[in-house]
Amino acid sequence: MALMIIDGCTSCGLCIEECLTNAISEGDPIYVINPEKCTECKGFYDEPQCVKVCPADAIKPDPYHRESISELLQKQKHIYGE
Repeated sequence: MALMIIDGCTSCGLCIEECLTNAISEGDPIYVINPEKCTECKGFYDEPQCVKVCPADAIKPDPYHRESISELLQKQKHIYGE
């Protein structure tokens, strides 16, 4: 499942710095996560790094983009190669 940023976002930018797939960008008024690029850090870390650094607890699972761990790992391989 991809992640999404909710209204509590303070636009601090910490999540952008942590995102390895460049899935997070500035939105209006809060940041947004591109579900086509979000791998929840699978293949890199045990937990999503954006969630780990978010001081506002504003990054949650996106119920409209559900993916299995296998699908997230496939996406990671597609973005970074084997």
